[in-house]
Amino acid sequence: MPDAALNYVWDNRHPVGTEAPNAYTERTRMIVLRSNEAATGRWQEERRDIATDAATAFGGKGVELTLLAVATDTDNTGERARAGFADLHFVARGAQCRFPPDHP
Repeated sequence: MPDAALNYVWDNRHPVGTEAPNAYTERTRMIVLRSNEAATGRWQEERRDIATDAATAFGGKGVELTLLAVATDTDNTGERARAGFADLHFVARGAQCRFPPDHP
């Protein structure tokens, strides 16, 4: 387990923007990005400033980002979920977030 982790989640029980420690460790923060089922069945685009989110969640600058994991799980809720991930990439702050750049 890394020293600290951010979990960006879609959660139908908490409002968007909710930030809370993980149920198992205070070194993992949960951040709710979406909070309803209106987007179910359609591709969605998310963009986050991970360095800023980590600095905010863990108290300051100088956070070293070393690992990225992408997953879908419902083990704590007992529900079922299916997800797909595509075009995951990092871009500079303020840069266009399309990949490849000429993609409509």
